[in-house]
Amino acid sequence: MRAGLIVLALLLSGCGPRGGDLPGDTAIAGAPDCGKKPGFVSIQPDAKVLVCSVSHEPRKDSGTLIYTTATAPAALLATVKDAAVKAGLEEKISTPETFSAGQGDRRSLTVMASPKDAGSQITLMWSRER
Repeated sequence: MRAGLIVLALLLSGCGPRGGDLPGDTAIAGAPDCGKKPGFVSIQPDAKVLVCSVSHEPRKDSGTLIYTTATAPAALLATVKDAAVKAGLEEKISTPETFSAGQGDRRSLTVMASPKDAGSQITLMWSRER
């Protein structure tokens, strides 16, 4: 019995706690129930969040946001690119509609912008290792 409990304790110790917020994480404006985003993810102040999903796993966090903004796609992607580079991410893809950056397998960011009314609709996906 005692040996069984010790084995169970050792097995469970490898599971580790689920992920959660890390220092530098900030609330997602317009989606208070969604959780927080890492500092390398920038969102326009006027964002109207349509879809928000944040997942915390033992070794990885990820999120997807779809939102609209009055900012034009080109200006938005320039802002996202600037923030990502300042956060230490390396540019992977940059087109008039898409920007993608990463830091090896540790952190990644992909943003797609399309015209919507007078502004943009944005699909943003991020991930990071814990």
